[in-house]
Amino acid sequence: MLSSTSLTKPQTLDSCKIQLTSPMLHIGSEVSKLSPFEYVATPKFVYQPNAEALARSLYKQGRLPDYLYAIAQQETILPILEQAFGENWWQAEDPNGQPIFPKVSRSLRWTDQPIVDLRPMIHNGLGQLYIPGSSIKGAIRTAIAYHLLKHGDRYGVPKESRVSEIEHQLRQKMGSLRQKAKFADDSLFMDQLFTDFDLIDPDQPFNPQNYRKGPNTDFMRAVQVTDTEPLLEEKVERRGRTFLWQSACCR
Repeated sequence: MLSSTSLTKPQTLDSCKIQLTSPMLHIGSEVSKLSPFEYVATPKFVYQPNAEALARSLYKQGRLPDYLYAIAQQETILPILEQAFGENWWQAEDPNGQPIFPKVSRSLRWTDQPIVDLRPMIHNGLGQLYIPGSSIKGAIRTAIAYHLLKHGDRYGVPKESRVSEIEHQLRQKMGSLRQKAKFADDSLFMDQLFTDFDLIDPDQPFNPQNYRKGPNTDFMRAVQVTDTEPLLEEKVERRGRTFLWQSACCR
């Protein structure tokens, strides 16, 4: 029989319900930016059509050349939709009975300004919105870092990682950080707060040269967050008014 000296990870699971305190949330992008013909904005909603269903319907009506011309010119397709499907074009279905504008790809319009830059949230295979576990874990990491920096004296945060020193280094490096701003916080303070630890085997003599600090010494590796369940739209009554609400659960 073989004996194992490896550590056994405790299986501690917790299910959490995320409640947003902001009316808007954007996590991830399927594409960097949508072209004007890939979405249609109304005063209340922004619709993203099923491109295949839309093309089938326009082809049957002989309006496909107009649609292709709008694509080539990077123009809005709203006039074509109104001519082909009437005033309630968002309720139209293709010849196979599939909705051209599925509700799962519809979102509320939060601004009265013209929409010139639209990036859709990430969707699952069924077209439903969800929040990736990696994004939630990143938000948790940011919250921990904020708490540690805010209470540096209590937690013994090194002086070189205090807020005043971080601001000083940012001023010095601002010009050179433009091309790598996304990762600038790693060297400034995140690495020291999360990965500046030693992994020591009590049965082996400690040699600092044998241990490299990095992802393996990051204590957030002990936290695993799954993707949320789909963000399903619900109607909620609040003070006599009806609101659209989206909630999600994750582990």
